[in-house]
Amino acid sequence: MKRFIAMLVAAITVIACACPVLPTQAAENVVYVCEGGTGDGSSDTSPLGNLTDAYNKLGDGGTIVICGSYEIKATFTEPAHANTVTVTQVYGGKDYRNGTANSVYIKSQGRRYVLAGPTTFENINFKGDTSAKYNFILFIAEFNPIIMGEGITATDFTYTEIAKSLAILGGCQSGEGKAATISRDLDAKITVKSGKFLVVGFSRQQNASYTGCSHINIEGGEITTLYGGSVNNGSGGDTNITISGGKITGSIYVSNSNPSFLKGDAKITVTGGDFSSCKGIIGNVDGFSSIDISKHPNASTIRSVISDFDEIITEEGVSTQVPLTEAFKSGKFTDSHGTTIPYRYYLPENYDPSKSYPMVLYMHGNGSRGSDNVIHLTTNGAALNTKIYNSGIECIMLAPQCPASPYSWVDSTAYVGSAAFLTRDSMSKHLTAAKELFDKFVAEYSVDTSRIYVTGSSNGGGATWELIFRFPNTFAAAVPLAGSGAFDGAAEVGKYLTTTPIYTFHGDADATLSVNGTRSLVKAIKDAGGTNVTYVEIPGGSHNIWSNAANTEGIVDWIFSQVNENYSPDERKYGEEPVVTEPPVTEAPVTEAPVTEAPVTEAPVTEAPATEAPATEAPATEAPATEAPATEAPATGAPETEAPATEAPATEAPTTGEPDIADVENPAYLVPVLAGVLVSISSMFMVIYTRMRRKNEENK
Repeated sequence: MKRFIAMLVAAITVIACACPVLPTQAAENVVYVCEGGTGDGSSDTSPLGNLTDAYNKLGDGGTIVICGSYEIKATFTEPAHANTVTVTQVYGGKDYRNGTANSVYIKSQGRRYVLAGPTTFENINFKGDTSAKYNFILFIAEFNPIIMGEGITATDFTYTEIAKSLAILGGCQSGEGKAATISRDLDAKITVKSGKFLVVGFSRQQNASYTGCSHINIEGGEITTLYGGSVNNGSGGDTNITISGGKITGSIYVSNSNPSFLKGDAKITVTGGDFSSCKGIIGNVDGFSSIDISKHPNASTIRSVISDFDEIITEEGVSTQVPLTEAFKSGKFTDSHGTTIPYRYYLPENYDPSKSYPMVLYMHGNGSRGSDNVIHLTTNGAALNTKIYNSGIECIMLAPQCPASPYSWVDSTAYVGSAAFLTRDSMSKHLTAAKELFDKFVAEYSVDTSRIYVTGSSNGGGATWELIFRFPNTFAAAVPLAGSGAFDGAAEVGKYLTTTPIYTFHGDADATLSVNGTRSLVKAIKDAGGTNVTYVEIPGGSHNIWSNAANTEGIVDWIFSQVNENYSPDERKYGEEPVVTEPPVTEAPVTEAPVTEAPVTEAPVTEAPATEAPATEAPATEAPATEAPATEAPATGAPETEAPATEAPATEAPTTGEPDIADVENPAYLVPVLAGVLVSISSMFMVIYTRMRRKNEENK
């Protein structure tokens, strides 16, 4: 008996010692909330009625379950929490979304969601209000880790600008929370696994120099524009972007120039994701920029849209790019009337005067005016100019710069297509100087005069129209981009534009220069017998369609395939009857629909008459509770600015399939296991005890 008791005590001791090493977990911290809830948040039958109470009840971390619909009625700022808070509509095997019937939604007004600790959103329907003027949810992380996990969907957001979209900032937003006082050396940490977002980036509209790094991890979802640096004022420090999935439908900016500002180093690693609609990956930082696409299965597609990186890593090895600002030499020119303009020009590597080269003249828009002799090369309005440079085609390139406002290439009240244009018998003095500079290049360099091309964006697109109107036998082809909003004189002007092959683009939602300007000019040209004009109208496109044009399939090849056998530098005499001549087309024009419908960024900002405003995404100042879009210039009013071309398609992101979620992390199952172990051990010792007792009785 003593032996049995000793054995039993030993077994119990072993069990007692083993119990502490087994996993233990207190009840998970969960709070339920929904619109109109009046309970204590302890269950889906007793939910709280607002998020503030839910966060406060939750405390320092846990899960907030939205067990129905919930309206964000004002700017929401989380109570502080050190541990992760997960906000979801799926929990414990229950899906409270009811398809798309239950959502986290806004009504009549866009809202901001400001983080105060690490936060994960997953399995949530976000819903907008298409009738609202400002229809957005802007997530502002304020340097707290933010994760958009699996199962994020969005409906009823148009994605035409940030004021009508979902967007994520890893840092600060001007006018919100701690933006004015927060430390400048913090890192932003963003992860996207699902959902559709117009903008994902660092801080925005905050005039501050940050030294922290933006860590951006894209595993899924759909992103229109990805900013590694600070957007619209200020600058970021470094950026480290990893992309393993998802889809990029616009551009990735890590440059230290409009519209995204980054002072430090930039590292991008791409191993997956859909880049078939990507418009550009722009480097050009002050520090060192590197992009690794060696593990991506379609690296060649990505390689074609990369520009201005110090290092490009592919499966074949490491290569480098020379930025336009280094490849293009600079100069200053004073014309015969005493007008001075700066300019940049590019000669092919190993330029040989004994050979003849095609030549491209690029005319920038009003957002690039000034005397810095830089911005007209680096702004996204120069996307086609950059595309031509990166194409590898040997050509001479010339990019003059117009002085700052109030000057412009074309008077904004007398664009080609307007009745006022027909009353002008000469070009503006700065366009006159640019043409004289152009003639000097043609005369002094080895230019193939049968292959001279002109392209321009915005006001520079207007200059392109005017140059081919006044010099019908000089250019072999012209590509004006959103270059006119006037149409009251288009029928008369069009008769003079039938000679030069034209490939022109405009967005049908352009609020700066009306699409009716280009529509009317194209119609007038065709009505006058012109057949060599191709028009691409971008559905839902704002004024900023520069990257759309640059990435249209075959556009560069089309330009250089055009040949002008009747070159003449002479200007058309005013009132001279037009002559319809159709130069041969050596390559069929690209179809009149864009290959991919480009995504839309935020509305362009009107340039103030006395200053050269950089392209921006939204107003520099705004009320904390609203995300008002930038003021747009009327079609014949103030000069327009250039902004990044990221015109978002109006289609909504597809509904993400639901993961099979079960409550598998709760170790409550250990209780019956331990009970079973104790019962088994007790039974075993009862058997041993019974046998020992019988044996003792037999021995007696």
